[in-house]
Formats: sequence, structure tokens, C-alpha cells
Amino acid sequence: MKQHVLLRNQVYPSYRDYVRLDKVQLAQTQYYQNQYNSFIYTIKDSKIIQEDEYIYFTAYGDTLNQNMPKELIQQKKYFYDTIGNLIRLEFYPGNKDEPGTLGIMDTETSYCEDTRMDYSYDTQNRLTKVMLTSCGHVVESEEYAYHSKKGYITTVKRYIVNPTYSKYPVNNMVATYNEHGDITEMHFILEGDNNPTRTRIGLDAVHRYYEYEYDKHNNWIKCKLYLLGTKDQPTAIAERRIEYYNQQK
Repeated sequence: MKQHVLLRNQVYPSYRDYVRLDKVQLAQTQYYQNQYNSFIYTIKDSKIIQEDEYIYFTAYGDTLNQNMPKELIQQKKYFYDTIGNLIRLEFYPGNKDEPGTLGIMDTETSYCEDTRMDYSYDTQNRLTKVMLTSCGHVVESEEYAYHSKKGYITTVKRYIVNPTYSKYPVNNMVATYNEHGDITEMHFILEGDNNPTRTRIGLDAVHRYYEYEYDKHNNWIKCKLYLLGTKDQPTAIAERRIEYYNQQK
């Protein structure tokens, strides 16, 4: 998809809306074999209505031949409202006899007949809630709040129900973002906890903070991470160098 190099848009949260795309191919090279994931799209009225994900394995060094055997590993079906907003995304395993698990958002869930994500919007067609359900219960949900004037996402409330795994110390958390789409604070909430002065949950701090330095294109080039609950001393400092180039010919 063509993009202007210096045009920076906030893309979190987002769902894929490939208007002219009908195929994506990813390749992973390993020592003994190559793994190819191929995504085939069915398009209707400039919207994806189905995504089929296949996997190919070839010998090391071989290139992908479209006639090689392939295995369907997952299918998604997309549903939209009358103005084109994605309102539901359904998930189906490629092998119904051995469905495996679905890794999505910040957790995992089993495939069931009702495995789906539902999307809600406000009167300005901005995404306000995403809810993942499977096997008759909510697995994870996220809610989004926007800046009243500038329109960027200011807050994300996330709740994970009985996660198989999680990179967070608790299931309930609130993240805040700046106008560049970068996280500035993460607050972990212990469910049912009425102690407003709590500073730690086990070994983890209740608060994490992030401070940035930006270049002239508003891309961060330095980030101070405060992961121990205070801003006294950064736990780590991340720096990156960004090289810009002109894709126009």
C-alpha cells in the first residue's frame, strides 16, 4: 500500500481495511526449511469479507511454488454496518478436528462456534470498544476515549478475562496516550481493590511512565521508561535512529 513517507497517522487501535488488496505473502527462513504464510482475501464493494490464511513448507533455499500443497490454518469473516464500519469479525480454525488456539490481542482463546470480535463506534464513527468473545464468555475487551478537540486517543481501558498468558501483572489496566499515539502511562488495577494508595501488585509497580524526545517529524528518538512506579530515575532508556527517504520517483 502506497503511503507518503512523512505523513504520520495514529494507527492504534486499527483493523485492516485493504481496499485493493487480494493477497499477502509472508516468508520465514529457517535452517532446514522455509515457512510461507499466504493470506487470500475475498473482496466485495471494496471491503474484505473473508480472509483465508494458508501455510506452506518448502526445503531450505527453495522458492514458493503456488502449486505446492498448502494447509488452511485460519479463516476470518468480516461484517460491516451500512456506512462501512467493521462491526464483527468471526474466526474459524482451518482444521476443525484439531482447532488449536487463537492468539489475539493480549491473550489466547479456544476456537468455538461463537469466536468473534465485536466493534462499537460513537456518533463520529470513531471506534469506542472492541470485545473478544469465545465459548460463550468475554475473553478480552478494550474501550477507547478521545481528546475532545484534537480527536486522538487519550485513554485505553483493557480487561482480560482469565488469560492463558499475559504480559501484564493483572487483568485490568488503563493506558494513556499523547497526541503522537505514544503511550505515556500504564496503570494496573487489582480487581476489587479499594486501596487508593496501593503502589505495588506483587513485585510489579502499579504505575509505569514513559517520556519521549521527538524529531522534527514527531517520531520519537528517545524514550525514558519508568517501570518501578515513580519518575525519580528511569529504569531504562531506549534510543532509535530513523532514516528518512523519498519514495517518490
